Amino acid sequence: MSDSNFVKKLMRDNDLEPEQKSFSKERQHASQAFTLNIDYRDNLSSEGVTWSHFGRYQWKDLGSHERLRLMFGPMCGLEITGHNLQQLIADIRQGQLNGLKELVSGKITLAKSEGTTEPLIIAVNAFPDFDTQFESLKEEGKEEEHETGHAGRVRGR
Repeated sequence: MSDSNFVKKLMRDNDLEPEQKSFSKERQHASQAFTLNIDYRDNLSSEGVTWSHFGRYQWKDLGSHERLRLMFGPMCGLEITGHNLQQLIADIRQGQLNGLKELVSGKITLAKSEGTTEPLIIAVNAFPDFDTQFESLKEEGKEEEHETGHAGRVRGR
């Protein structure tokens, strides 16, 4: 019995396990990603930003690697360093990108030697970093403490 083209494509697309890929996107083409989740290579931290604040992006080929910068409102930016990042741009334009994962250098070297066209993410940096931004919020809260010692309401609410 001969396999259909659909089955061959399905099997070929599923060769890599999802945890081996450096990006993920919405499975349903009609839906849009709500959050961009970032999993760091240490497997001890992750963070996310909401696409509703997305403003613009910039992609550059720097020779030895590519850089993709994303801006989310006036307060947050992401810088993605890697190879084959143009596929991420297509997913951003379609509202499908929902996850990024930094890969260890061994996986990147192996994938590049195999001639993959999949995005290979070396690093993702958030600006300002989460801890700095969170600490500044805590400091603002301390300034608003009441005589009772309870923190005041968060600004903007």
